[in-house]
Amino acid sequence: MRKTVCGILLVAAGTASAQAPAITASGTTFSFASTPIYVTTPSTATITLTNSGTGPLLISSIAKSGANATEFEVSGSCDPNGSPVTVNANATCTINASFTPLSGGSRSATLTVLSNAATNPSITVSGTATVPSTPSIVLSTTNLIFNTTTVAAPSGTRQITVVNNGSQPVMIQSVTSSNPEFVTTPAANCANLAAGDICTINTTFTPAAAGTSTGMITITSNASGTPHRITVSGPGVMTATGAATLAANTLSFPSTPTGTTATVLRTTLKNTGNAPLTVAGAAINGTNAAEFKLGAGSTCTTVGTLSVDQSCDLEADFTPQATGARSGSLVVTHGAGTSTVALDGTATAPPPPPAAPTPTTPAPTTPTGSSAQAPNSGGGGAIDLAALLLLAPGALLGWPRRSSHA
Repeated sequence: MRKTVCGILLVAAGTASAQAPAITASGTTFSFASTPIYVTTPSTATITLTNSGTGPLLISSIAKSGANATEFEVSGSCDPNGSPVTVNANATCTINASFTPLSGGSRSATLTVLSNAATNPSITVSGTATVPSTPSIVLSTTNLIFNTTTVAAPSGTRQITVVNNGSQPVMIQSVTSSNPEFVTTPAANCANLAAGDICTINTTFTPAAAGTSTGMITITSNASGTPHRITVSGPGVMTATGAATLAANTLSFPSTPTGTTATVLRTTLKNTGNAPLTVAGAAINGTNAAEFKLGAGSTCTTVGTLSVDQSCDLEADFTPQATGARSGSLVVTHGAGTSTVALDGTATAPPPPPAAPTPTTPAPTTPTGSSAQAPNSGGGGAIDLAALLLLAPGALLGWPRRSSHA
């Protein structure tokens, strides 16, 4: 209200109406069609909730109560599922109610919506459950999906539940898999399942290669609708890891005399994995380790890391100290564990040293062209004519001797 006093416009304060949410349900009772017990695909009813108020509606939970409450499930946009749901004024959300009876006869439950509205509706859901009169089974799933699994490593076990939902015994003759990557193991009681009984089929997945694998599990029994089939699938992945491969696992040295060094032998270590491989070092171990030594060309001791498909060298020397068979091992430590190269060789005795030469006395020599000998005046043998020429040339030439009496 406005009023002017002494030329001043006065405006009277008013009270604004408070905004309040309100719930209107599309129905308060819902009946499901007649449903066999343990059905795989539950019957579904949709209930619409409308915020017919003027303020935001906050739905905190949808409570279930009643003797058969566990046989009814709730989902949909109205279901808080741990976090409050906000429905603005004049907006709507839905409750999807499903019915999975566990026993025959009439089944019912009450769904109560809890919110910030002044009045919260309660909805009654009900249905009739039937028991098949012939052998019948219900499977917990017809599509089994495994999580990502490392190649060649078995997954965790997943279970397929088989329920005899009929009034007659069910005999399961076989459970087979079309893909050997998926292995099934039925429980013992699956062979003869009494009415109302449950058995499990354990299933594992071991991928043979990277990528998605698929298969089909087939259950053959006397139940109506046999054979029953379950689609199975799962992705396989390669673990990002290095892997070590030796070019040779043994280095055999030729026979080697003790105290000498044999020709160096070599091999290589290659990263055959799909990620870098760290190489920590290499060492000689074994019975005769002291007689083997890492060669100077062993790059595996300094490479540090091998990239995919990269190799490093390993060299070994052999210097035996005693005769006979000698052995050792060259061990490389890396990110994938250890790789061992066996070392062996045969040591022989060193050859004997060469014999010393025997000393000899040289024979007398005769000058070239002189072979005549003169008698030794002493009667002791021949006299070398060359020596005679040197000693008495005059006598040999027939020179006249001078008389001492002249």
